[in-house]
Amino acid sequence: MKLISLLLVIGSLLSMPVVADSSKTHTIEEVKADFQQLFLDLESSSYDLYAKTPKATFEHYFAEWSNTIEEPMTTLQAQKLFMRFTALANIAHTAIEFPIEALRDGLASGGKMVPLAIEIRLGRIFISDYYGPDERVAMADEIMTIDGIPAYTWLERLQVYVAADNTYLRDSLVAQQFAPLVWLLDPYQSTYELTMKSSSTGENYELSLKTLSYEAHTNGLATTSEPPSAPRTFKLIGSIGYLKPGPFYNIEPNAKDAWSNASFAAFIDEAFHYFRDQQVTDILIDLRDNPGGSSTFSDLMIAWFADQPFQFASSFIIKASEHSRQANAERLALSDQANGVSQQLDAFYQRTAMGTQANFPMEVIAPNPRDKSIAHLPIRVHALVDKTSFSNAVVVAAIIQDYQFGVVLGEETADLATTYASMEHFSLRNTGIRVGYPKALIVRPNGDQRLLGVR
Repeated sequence: MKLISLLLVIGSLLSMPVVADSSKTHTIEEVKADFQQLFLDLESSSYDLYAKTPKATFEHYFAEWSNTIEEPMTTLQAQKLFMRFTALANIAHTAIEFPIEALRDGLASGGKMVPLAIEIRLGRIFISDYYGPDERVAMADEIMTIDGIPAYTWLERLQVYVAADNTYLRDSLVAQQFAPLVWLLDPYQSTYELTMKSSSTGENYELSLKTLSYEAHTNGLATTSEPPSAPRTFKLIGSIGYLKPGPFYNIEPNAKDAWSNASFAAFIDEAFHYFRDQQVTDILIDLRDNPGGSSTFSDLMIAWFADQPFQFASSFIIKASEHSRQANAERLALSDQANGVSQQLDAFYQRTAMGTQANFPMEVIAPNPRDKSIAHLPIRVHALVDKTSFSNAVVVAAIIQDYQFGVVLGEETADLATTYASMEHFSLRNTGIRVGYPKALIVRPNGDQRLLGVR
């Protein structure tokens, strides 16, 4: 994540009311009880908690780390411990969210972060953004060591907090969250000693990297980065129609139902009508830096250029659990759709025994009628992806590729096309920490069960 994106997110967080007290102290008994709940509920609710990590490994670290809980812990301390435990699964959707409230509170009270963003390529770490006083630092300079330790080896202390299915995905997630993760590791360390390699001269130089306050970062935003683009946009670039669909969920201000797709449908219809009217030769769908969402949104877009019926996966197997049923019931109470996914899931949970896995019937989506379609026109479709394309954005790319609706461009996605996903959450009773888990195994449309990105 570029510094400007990170800082804009943090800026919005600083203005929000506090929803959790990261400094609240919990007794030894409360923390241990939550740790026990975490283990048991992950096991009972996840599609397969042990798909990549044996149960014996979880049991070993549960026993070992339980013995380290020898005194009361703050919510933040407990969250750091529990993040490490869930990350043992090596499944991206088995994860505890970053303690953003703690970061927000820390920055608001004068806390500091390292003033740089990174990119990780094959075990090497490069500067992708920098806002600090040292004029020697340039984009693409390589970080060779941190505090005297080889840089990627040092990075392992951040990786333990990040759940991921493979090294490529973990590196991508660590890079996106680098500054916050360094803060999480030690919010009090003020200086990091780096050995750098110049991208222009190839020579090494030493850098004392001092952490900076949020205000110090933002003072230089206008000169360090380009302003962010709108989350959803379309425009004409020559004879090419450029479409950035944005997240596949409702981003309308003060939206009560995150899965109401009416405004997204209107946006997509407007974009494709415009492209047709302008007689574009190609459409480029930009899925970079896209967090994903629901196929009930992306299907509306794909139906504009699909030339045959399609579905988002070849199989969608869900494990029924009480936490998943309850999470769906809460969404159902807010839904205004007569036969939406929440209603279908409610029926699924009513007929499926808790703790068992079953196929969830997927809707086959028909292409749009001719007056809302470009499939019959000589318009080529391209999807642009990279390692910051996540979740349903990867599903969209897989559909386009597997049904040959268009061509996928860019670097391989870090997130997977066949994946343990369809994430749900539960909260721990004492600390209130929110825990995410995948309730399903989703296999990409072409049936390839290898855990790979789209490329």
